[in-house]
Amino acid sequence: MPGREGGRLHRWGGRGRVLRSSAHPQRRRSSRDARQHPRRASHGQGRDLLRFAATAPAPRPVRRAFPVHARPHGRILRRQARSHRSDQPGCPFKCTFCQEGTAYFQKVAKKNPEHIRAELHYIGRHMKPLVEAGTARNELLIIDSNFGMYPEDHETCRVIAECQQLYGWPHVVNVTTGKNQRDRVVSAVAQVPGAISLSGAVQSLDSDVLRRVARTNIDAGKLMEIALAAADAGAGTYSEVILALPGDSKAKHLGTLRQLVDAGFDRLNMFQLTLLPGSEMCTDAYRREHGLVTKWRVVPRCYGAYTVLGEELRAAELDEVCVTVPGMPYEDYRECRVMNLLLASLYNGGVFAVLLAILRGHCVSPMRWLELARTMHHGPALAAVLKEFAAETDEQLWNDRAELLTYATENIDRYVEGHLGNNLLYTYRTRIISEALDDTADLAARACLAALRDIGVGVGGGGLIEALVREGAEYHRLILSDIFRPDPPEVLRQTAHFDLDALLVAASRRENIRDPRRFRRIEKGVREFVLSTAQQRTLSMYLRQFGTTPWGVGRLLTKVRLPDIVRHVRMSPGPGTTPEPAGTGSPTT
Repeated sequence: MPGREGGRLHRWGGRGRVLRSSAHPQRRRSSRDARQHPRRASHGQGRDLLRFAATAPAPRPVRRAFPVHARPHGRILRRQARSHRSDQPGCPFKCTFCQEGTAYFQKVAKKNPEHIRAELHYIGRHMKPLVEAGTARNELLIIDSNFGMYPEDHETCRVIAECQQLYGWPHVVNVTTGKNQRDRVVSAVAQVPGAISLSGAVQSLDSDVLRRVARTNIDAGKLMEIALAAADAGAGTYSEVILALPGDSKAKHLGTLRQLVDAGFDRLNMFQLTLLPGSEMCTDAYRREHGLVTKWRVVPRCYGAYTVLGEELRAAELDEVCVTVPGMPYEDYRECRVMNLLLASLYNGGVFAVLLAILRGHCVSPMRWLELARTMHHGPALAAVLKEFAAETDEQLWNDRAELLTYATENIDRYVEGHLGNNLLYTYRTRIISEALDDTADLAARACLAALRDIGVGVGGGGLIEALVREGAEYHRLILSDIFRPDPPEVLRQTAHFDLDALLVAASRRENIRDPRRFRRIEKGVREFVLSTAQQRTLSMYLRQFGTTPWGVGRLLTKVRLPDIVRHVRMSPGPGTTPEPAGTGSPTT
């Protein structure tokens, strides 16, 4: 159905294959993010439903339904600019918060490897000219809850590597990797270095919380080893944490975050607990047993106005979110959300990688740094953003589902325009980078110095360690500066007293970096911070699609990795040398 928000959804075989096309792509329905209508709450429970044992004999819709000349196919490749596929439908785990924890999904269906190979090459051939023209998102989305755990996934990664060589696609593979079989997962991912981030989706590391959500058959210790193994495989890492799970508390939630950042995960994705119809957690008995208190919110980007049979239909999809459990009152829940925002803004993606390296080099937890950043004085711009985030966290939650649905449908234009119903963490992370970057860099430096002084480093102020921290914070401020503007300044400059690249390399090798004299430059240099032509083209494409508003840029950050769009850093040339072209070096974050 045409509409101002939403698009055409192409499905086949339940979970066999999903393709979408839209100028306003809806979120994918995954193991973490599946939704059903409330009237289908019993789906998959207490019933033995028919499930395909294998998908190999089924038709291949990508090649049959959308021939090259067909308009829908063109929309998939040109408007959506990424491709979806599903290889191993089903999940062998039984987490109570997930729909795939029910018996219906326990049987894992597999697809013929030759079909996978043919379809990846088919998509790659048609993506190549679009990627070269800069009109497509160079991404493949695989819908799989445990990619890499099965031997067949190793062959899939080999085919993806072939496509990268032949078509320059995909640059990024977005998929959830397996929760067990770490060595097999790492081996598969190593074939496409940098394209797939290894997932360590722990949700919580508290043993009581894990027991309550039936996650005891997933080895949390093995998940933690992923971060160390990923560095050798040339892969990034991320973990996932859900706030307000049964048995959770503020101390347990922050303790889980601490363990994950100490393990070295590159990025933490922090989620609110949604009670999914069809999951065990959504049942009345489970709610009563664990004391779950919930509120309602509009699902981000799941709303719109549509014309159906000549009449306008206004619709919004709602989530039921747990905001209180016996060990976590609402005030603690909201404080945890603010800490989640600070972690996403200061830690994720190595936004202040130099400061993190210095802290880890002195055996200081990055979580200690974040806790200090939360309690220290904030500059006016940052303070305003944090205050508005806390307020909108409250305003987005409603006690009564019917009242919220009435309000949402009456104000659907405000939702579609982006004034309401946004993903708050992404939106406010964008605002911190674009509206409060100076305050944030200053806070990051002050909190880092305070954490070091707590262990006796740099006591008394001044000295090389403070100079190194200040230069590192300014370095990262310039990397992020003005990247969401359609006309950013061409070059920014910084006087270099330290070799920060050498520091980051030494830290990645786990060398001793405590003595700042090791990285002091003999002669001062000048760093130049530039956006390459390719980066500016990519940013312009996204800004045209999503707009330059905070919520538009927030959506942009759900589609592209921040390290891929920040400024490249190069040293200005010495006498008699030719300047290095912009974008020839790797961006350093």
